[in-house]
Amino acid sequence: MKKIITIFMAILLILSSQNIFATNKTDDVDAVTSVTYEPTVLKTDILGNYLGYMGDNEERIGVLIKIYQDNKKDKALVNTYPVPGGKIVDSSKFICDVFKKADLSIEIYGKDILLMDSKSSLINFIGRLENNIFKGNANYIKDAENMLPFKLIKETKETGPSSWAQSQIYSTISDGYVPLKLQENFYENINRRDFIHLIMNCILKAKDMDIDEFIDKEKLEIESYFKDISDDKLILAAYDMNIIKGYGNEQFGPDDYLTREQAAVILSNAIYYFKIEHKEREFNYKDQENISNWAKRDVKLVSQIEDPISKNNLMEGVKDKDQIIFAPLGNLTIEQAIIISARLKGILKN
Repeated sequence: MKKIITIFMAILLILSSQNIFATNKTDDVDAVTSVTYEPTVLKTDILGNYLGYMGDNEERIGVLIKIYQDNKKDKALVNTYPVPGGKIVDSSKFICDVFKKADLSIEIYGKDILLMDSKSSLINFIGRLENNIFKGNANYIKDAENMLPFKLIKETKETGPSSWAQSQIYSTISDGYVPLKLQENFYENINRRDFIHLIMNCILKAKDMDIDEFIDKEKLEIESYFKDISDDKLILAAYDMNIIKGYGNEQFGPDDYLTREQAAVILSNAIYYFKIEHKEREFNYKDQENISNWAKRDVKLVSQIEDPISKNNLMEGVKDKDQIIFAPLGNLTIEQAIIISARLKGILKN
């Protein structure tokens, strides 16, 4: 028996000398432990801007959250606002405390009110951040038992607005007329349906009416002119206002991307409909010869009429190397469309 024990101990000694049991060749045991047990959440960067909604269907409310650090503590600036087709609410802003959990969950608790009406209350958000999507349940502090689902997308360089446009984009979204569909992927091209929805919602916001009130006031005739869209009041109202036209054969082409010169025509028609005066000013694009004859009058108009709030023209050129061009055949992006709608609202209200 002693001989067996001796042989076994000798084998252990040989294996130990070859270090085949070691998980790390370092002598620092704490270094190995930290790699093994470090909470994954510590590697997750939660700082940034999040856009999305809370609630379901007609009860949806837009949500913009900015998570930042203040004295090495995570904080959040939360802005809630109405969205087309959702719940009618006033905008609100408040500061929250933010807590990261080891299971990748994030808890955001309302704390300090910056802007809020008497009917609203602070909101808590509890959920998980995975693949830049933060979703879970939210509740008003005044109504803690009523849990509302929320889904927010963390903005990245690929999906968020450009740095030059970010402030204006977020301000316009918070104004409450930008459809949820257009509150992400700002670099993508906008189609004809979505642009008309955006512009008509902008007009309704400027006039402080809903679509039915506007149709009655303007005495518009809402008829189904197009075979490729359903009973879309916004598009049909725009058609009766002569803001848009179809392709012929009763086709609207709702999913077709919009060129910049086509957008100029639509915006120009809206300006003419509301009989808005403007001053003639010089404008010069290096690619003016590329503007289609049917759009030249309209490009000129939108390049001359100024938004009194931003002091920018309704549409402006884009930079191409050292030149300013209009790029008439280029597609209009969601980002550009939102910026333009904000200028149109300023023009309509003043």
